[in-house]
Amino acid sequence: MSNGIQAIGLKGYPTNVITIFVFGIPADKIVIFNVNITTMKVIPYLNFQGNTEEVMNTYQKIFNGQIHDVSRFGDADFPMPEEQKSKIMHARLTFDDNTLMFSDGMPNDKINHGDGIHLSIGLTDEAQARSIFNQLAEGGHVERPMEKQFWGALFGQVTDKFGIHWMINCDL
Repeated sequence: MSNGIQAIGLKGYPTNVITIFVFGIPADKIVIFNVNITTMKVIPYLNFQGNTEEVMNTYQKIFNGQIHDVSRFGDADFPMPEEQKSKIMHARLTFDDNTLMFSDGMPNDKINHGDGIHLSIGLTDEAQARSIFNQLAEGGHVERPMEKQFWGALFGQVTDKFGIHWMINCDL
């Protein structure tokens, strides 16, 4: 939930229902406030061919994020080739109000990064936008350089060295 307000419902699940019991407070002392409720959020889940740890550490540095919930295939209770056991089955990277999830994928599953999806980052700080763009471009391919656009923003597109397509948009 936004604005630093989070309600926890039954069994610890977030809820959009907040019940406040107020006794003995005059009506003119009760403050009504608006809580912005988010009920759905798209969270990209990125799969890689055995180099997820490198990808996560790179993105952690670029976005100044925190890595959480790292599970390796060797933690699972099912047969797995020995070389896959140290690979990442699931992990999360959080930064600001964003989450990316990661996996090395199942053994023998080929990973194809298509042109149909781009991760778009919206910013308001030009220096930060240029820094993120330049770091993503290291070892990658600039599709469209960071330039001022007709819609009043600084915008650029890059495919990073891991094959992920990014769009950086900075409102000016």
